[in-house]
Order: sequence, then structure tokens, then C-alpha cells
Amino acid sequence: MGKKKKKKELVSEKVSEEQSSEKEILEKKKTAFVKKITDKLKPKIEKKGKSKNDSARVLKLKSFCNKFYLKKIAILFVVLLFLLLVIVPVGVYFYGPLGEITRPIFKKIPYPVAFVGEDRSMISTKQLIQNVDAVRKFYEDQDLTGKGLRVDFTTPDGEMRLKIKEKEILDKQVEDQIIKQLGNENGIVITVEDAQKELDSTVKKAGSKKAVELKLAALYGWGFNDLRDKVIIYQMYTNKLLEKYSEISKKQEAYQEMEKARKELEEDGSNFAEISKKYSEGESVKNEGELGWFPLNKIDSEVAVEIMNYKKGQISGVISSRLGFHIVQLQDYRETEIVLEDDDDVNNLKKGDIIKNKEVKIRQIFKPGISFVKWVEQKKQKTKVSVWMKDYEWDQSSGHIRFADEQMRLLEKRIKNRSQADPSIK
Repeated sequence: MGKKKKKKELVSEKVSEEQSSEKEILEKKKTAFVKKITDKLKPKIEKKGKSKNDSARVLKLKSFCNKFYLKKIAILFVVLLFLLLVIVPVGVYFYGPLGEITRPIFKKIPYPVAFVGEDRSMISTKQLIQNVDAVRKFYEDQDLTGKGLRVDFTTPDGEMRLKIKEKEILDKQVEDQIIKQLGNENGIVITVEDAQKELDSTVKKAGSKKAVELKLAALYGWGFNDLRDKVIIYQMYTNKLLEKYSEISKKQEAYQEMEKARKELEEDGSNFAEISKKYSEGESVKNEGELGWFPLNKIDSEVAVEIMNYKKGQISGVISSRLGFHIVQLQDYRETEIVLEDDDDVNNLKKGDIIKNKEVKIRQIFKPGISFVKWVEQKKQKTKVSVWMKDYEWDQSSGHIRFADEQMRLLEKRIKNRSQADPSIK
């Protein structure tokens, strides 16, 4: 019993020592520091002989040492703060987060590279690096030998192409934040839970969850959370905002004109050609609105969704799309078979597979309005964006990130012109 008791006491003492607070550890270090100083000065005090003031001198010495120790801590804190607020921003600004020196640091530390909008939504070095790494992996892992192409970002030309990609990725991140802010302004809020439900639904439709997970990892080095937070949530904001814009767009004069056109149309479309000449603009004026045959998946998605289950001769109401406003009549439809000439990784199809495709014959009345895309562009041009990297700047007139140096902008144009077949340059 005695041994067990002693053993318990030893264990208790050990646990007690391990649970010492940081405050106690700091106090011990301070006491050791004071003792070290006083021990050095003790012989000098003894030489002078003991006096009534000795104890007072020792107390003053201890007080001085305590203050000196606290000053050391304060100086260290100031130095670290200086590094964080001055040296780090300078490193990001002049070398960029993807530089050889800065990359290892900023891949883990989320330091700002841009602020977007009035609420100053932050885009961090960590986000930018992760997205550039994902895109680089995607292009470098593609087997393009069959097309006579090879993506190589290690050459001087390749480094410039990667720099263009970095700019485009930053521009997309800024646009995502603006879309989110526009959504919030219009009462749209997408939570992580909402995005997770959408992701689960998408993965379920794709079939095997494991297969999708492996494909994500192979193509981008991503997991499901990356797909949710970097893609799905912003797609949901865009789609919800597009739905909202269909209500906003009805206030436009062009929409009101199209409503008049729809009221004047006969239900059988017998006067379609006449109304098309009266109201339509653009290519739709030609051939009395006749557009001929089109694969359904090649038509504006908003129009395609509306007419996909129409009967022959049926006429739509006014459809708002990304381009403007449409009134469409489905004249005929047919199914065709297509033999794939290349692999379709998105739909998990192989070269040589036969797929059925629905084609539609349509005619339309069309008026361009301030399309959703144009509306977003106008909003972007009014958004304040500050960029904390010397290579890039926010071009307010276009609403896009661009190279700050004019020579870099010219070089970008030249590379894009001579690399039209290169999939890494869009």
C-alpha cells in the first residue's frame, strides 16, 4: 500500500508540473534573470560592507532588472510587429507571393494581396497560391501529345504564361467577391451548408463519389471542400443573382418593347415575320427571324431551358438572357447521333462513343438590353479594388485586373496571339 501511495504522489507531482501555466514559466524565467544579475553584483555590494541601505539597494536592483526584462520582451514584440507590418508587405509587393523567397511563407500565412469593395473583402496570398498551384497542376498533367502540344511553365516563355495565368486567377477571385457582394446587396446569402447540399447533389448525379474525389485530386490536387469553397458557392451566387436580374431587367425600355411585341403576336405565329421586322434587332432581323437548326446545348442556356419541352409551333414569352431579350418559336426538333472525336472527361465519355443530341429549328425576335454580363461589368467598374502587388493593378475603366507595366501588357498580347492553340492561354 505504501508503494502504491508513493507512486500516486509521484504521478500527481508530475502532472502538477506539466500543468504549470505560461505565466508561471514566464515568472520563473524572470526570477532566474534577476538572480543572475544580482549574483554578479553581489560581490561588489559585499566589498563596500553592510549598511542599513543594503536591503534598499537590492530592492532597487531587483526592480531595475524586472523593468529591464519587460523592456526586452517589449522590444522583441515591436521587432516582430515591424516585420509583420513593414517587411512582409514589402516582400509581397515587390516579389509577389509566388516568388522563390516568399512562396513557402505565404502558402501558409494568409496575407492580403487585394481588397475588394466597400466592405474590403480580402483576397489572401494563401488563396492565390493554392489556385495557381491547382491550375498549374491541371495543365501540366494533361496529355496533349496527340495534339502536338506540351505545356511547360519552366521555360522563360512558360514563366510568362504562368504569370498571365496568375493575373487571370486574381481577376477571377476579384470578380467572385464582387458577385458575392452584389448578391448580398440584393438579399442573396449562400451559406456553407447551402453550398454543401449543392455539392452533394452534383456528386450524386455524377455517380461514384469516390471516382469524383479521385478525379478532383488528380486534376487539381483538390478535395471536396476545395470544390465547395472555391467554385460551388460562387456558382450559386451567380445563378441566384441571374434569377434576381431577370426581375431587375424588366424595368428596361427594351423589355417593355418586347412585351408589346408579344401582345401583337398571333398565337399561331402567322404574323411572326411581320412582328420580327417591326421589333427585332441584330441578326434576328435577317430572314424574318429565321435562325435554322441548332443543337439545343449550343443555344443560350436561359432560352434552351425554356423551350426544351415545347411542342412544334409553340411561342415563348419574353425570355431574359445574358445577351438581352428573346421571343422564340419552336418550329421543329429532331434527334441526331454524334461520334465523339476526343475524350470528354467532364461527362466521363471516351473517343468513339456515340451520343444522342437534340436539335431545334427556331425563329426569334430579339432586342439587346443591358444583359446580365454587361450589368455585372458596369458594377465591377464602379467597385473599388486595391491591389497590394506591384505587378498588377485594378483597371477601373474595364473592371479587370491588368499588368501594371505597359511592356508586360504588350508581351501578354504577343504571347496570346502566337499561342492560340495552347490550352494554357485563353
